[in-house]
Amino acid sequence: MAQPYVTLPYDPTGINPTNNVSGEKKLVLEYTGLPYGIITLDDGGFYLKGLKVYDKDYNLLAFDKDYIVTYQHKTLSDKLGLLIASAIVFINPAYLNQVVYVTAQMVGDNYAFSFTVIDEYIAFYHTRPAGYVPLRLDYAGSEPRWAAGELEQRRWGLDTFQPYTLEIENIAKAITIGNPASEEDYHNKVEELYNQFAGSFNTLLTNHVQDQANPHGDTKESVGLGQVQNYPVATGAIARQGVSNEHYMTPQLGFASLNTFAETPLAGHINLKHNRAHGETPAQVGAWETAVVQGYVDGKYFTDEQVVNSNYLMDNGTPFTFDQLLTSARSNLPTTAFNIGQMAPARLGFGTTNNMTVLLGDRSWGNWSDLYAEFNPIRPGVIINHDFGDIRNQTQLQTLVNNAYGDLNKYGPGTMVFTYRTQNLYWSGLLNAFRFCICFRRTLTGWYHNVGGY
Repeated sequence: MAQPYVTLPYDPTGINPTNNVSGEKKLVLEYTGLPYGIITLDDGGFYLKGLKVYDKDYNLLAFDKDYIVTYQHKTLSDKLGLLIASAIVFINPAYLNQVVYVTAQMVGDNYAFSFTVIDEYIAFYHTRPAGYVPLRLDYAGSEPRWAAGELEQRRWGLDTFQPYTLEIENIAKAITIGNPASEEDYHNKVEELYNQFAGSFNTLLTNHVQDQANPHGDTKESVGLGQVQNYPVATGAIARQGVSNEHYMTPQLGFASLNTFAETPLAGHINLKHNRAHGETPAQVGAWETAVVQGYVDGKYFTDEQVVNSNYLMDNGTPFTFDQLLTSARSNLPTTAFNIGQMAPARLGFGTTNNMTVLLGDRSWGNWSDLYAEFNPIRPGVIINHDFGDIRNQTQLQTLVNNAYGDLNKYGPGTMVFTYRTQNLYWSGLLNAFRFCICFRRTLTGWYHNVGGY
């Protein structure tokens, strides 16, 4: 029976010792439609180079005389430059229904493997003339392509159910020819095979479930961990040592190690702020020695102490009062200490002085040109009586006055314009027309008005 799954690796060289199968036992059977015995090997295609076939007594059989090889994998053969086949046909009838042993270098994996080798060759043989004798590599096979995992699944099904299929076929034949004894024998055989399978399957399944030693031969690459090193997690002690480069750190261990190497020592160092952690001296930090400070303190008075001669000043050990100090400061002043002459004008007011400035009443220096514009005797104020008509809107009247008399160079400050406006107002329930006299007067900053009515 075929193996449950492919176990040999792919060998494109034909020399990998792992793929060398030695002494695989096979029974040479004759199939309907083919007068010659034909066998295939459990692991599929094999290289012709190095193929050896022995009889049951381990005598070497002759190639092209006792047997030939066929079902060539032509595409793969051309690609690798090595002849590959999957079937051995025994042209010597002496070996029909005999046990033989085969040694061969297998291609491996899911390359050069077909479940239809025998069926395809029998169909090919039927296309040959009557009495055709098989020849070396007389048939090129279909070379099926297998998806990942597909071949293993198919082989497992074949290995599991093929014996029952054969026995069921035998039962059908016995029923067809009317042989009850044979039918009973076949039924018993099926039951025997089933019990063997169930026992073997349960044992294998139990062993497989309990196998914790990587029974599938998984690698870290096959489970998506190709970039991960096979390191254990560090213990707390190893993490704190900070030496090993062959352990993984968890977040908790990382934090604990960081705290051990950094935060804890730093916090302890900071807490040494009153104990000269760096061995610094008072001179390095710009401070006085304790003894010096204490000496100054001892020489001072407390706030509640009476200071001797505190109302005296000392002049080389001679005491005198503040009044004596003032008298001394105000007398005997040397005239040579003062400059004799005119005081600088700029000291009389604020601002910058020149030959065109004058001191104003607010103690600031101003320009003559500014005073000339403000008090120009050529442009005196005038009195104007102007009736703009029945103007009822105060804003409009203001605009008319500004437009007519807004030129300061023409009408100087002090100019007054008298005009009128009418406004209808209700008085005691009756509508009355009130006429207002308005006086606009010109100042340095613009026109202003007063209102009177009658």
